[in-house]
Amino acid sequence: DAHAKNYSVLLSGGMIRLAPLYDVASALPYDDMYLPKLRMAMRIGGEYRVEHIGARHWRRFAADNGLDPDATLARIDRLASRVPAGLAEAIEDRAVNMLNSELPARLVDRITSRVRRCREILAREDEQQS
Repeated sequence: DAHAKNYSVLLSGGMIRLAPLYDVASALPYDDMYLPKLRMAMRIGGEYRVEHIGARHWRRFAADNGLDPDATLARIDRLASRVPAGLAEAIEDRAVNMLNSELPARLVDRITSRVRRCREILAREDEQQS
């Protein structure tokens, strides 16, 4: 469901920053998703297909948006490295436990696996370009 109207900026004095994401869906909870055919609603560096997005696409995205490509990839890696632990912590919340559902733990496993794969792809492609 990601589209341009789901992204907002926060204005505070002279500071402008991206607002936290909202109304963002994930295919990872579903068992019947075939990742090689999965497409995002918005491109990253010209690519819609989830399985094809790599370092070159993030570099292109950074350049197209006036960002430093190396710093962008480093930031993506830092943020990705924090996701599994953050999710694991979030599912320990009382409200999540009260759901009495296997889904949160399953999501942590799937997202952890996906993060690992994405970080490996980005690192491998970035080494090849260097």
